Amino acid sequence: MNAEIISVRKKDDKSSLVILSLFLDGQRQKYTISEGTYREIGCPLSGSLLNEYELEVIVKKDEERRCMIKALNILAYADNNERNLTLKLLRAGFSKDNVLDTVKECTRLGYINEERQAERLIIRCAEQLFGPRKIISKLVSRGYSPSLSKRLISSLELKGEIDFSEQKKLLLEKKLSDGSDPEEKKKLLYRYGY
Repeated sequence: MNAEIISVRKKDDKSSLVILSLFLDGQRQKYTISEGTYREIGCPLSGSLLNEYELEVIVKKDEERRCMIKALNILAYADNNERNLTLKLLRAGFSKDNVLDTVKECTRLGYINEERQAERLIIRCAEQLFGPRKIISKLVSRGYSPSLSKRLISSLELKGEIDFSEQKKLLLEKKLSDGSDPEEKKKLLYRYGY
């Protein structure tokens, strides 16, 4: 693979990023890497030919940076759990290794907090008078583990934030008349996950 540096410039005065324009296999390509990475590959100047290792480092570091930017944009728009963020980044065309590393880093930094997200979803579902089975099913369909879902539901019940016996009463009052058939009540409760 022939790769020649066409130009090297600092992105701007405030950042520590370097933009490399390369002539690679007959096409002009742009890559953005950190100054540290630029130093790691020996600070090549315009007109320099890159070896395989240098080119591999440049391409890898550029993709890592773009993958993290895409992840942060996705997370800025809406909460995502690890599974959903992983799928979105893979669909965007990033390599599996970079995606997994990026998702792990976002979780480590606290940008993804599945417990907090699942807890909010549980409370929203409970406000809609759904029972525990329906809530767990909804959480699992969105990529949360059944064990996490059950643990959070139990925790919210213990704290008194959710009272499923009260929820049942409200559901029956809201959806059925007082003289409703017991079988009809059972069906309604079953549909709502009780």
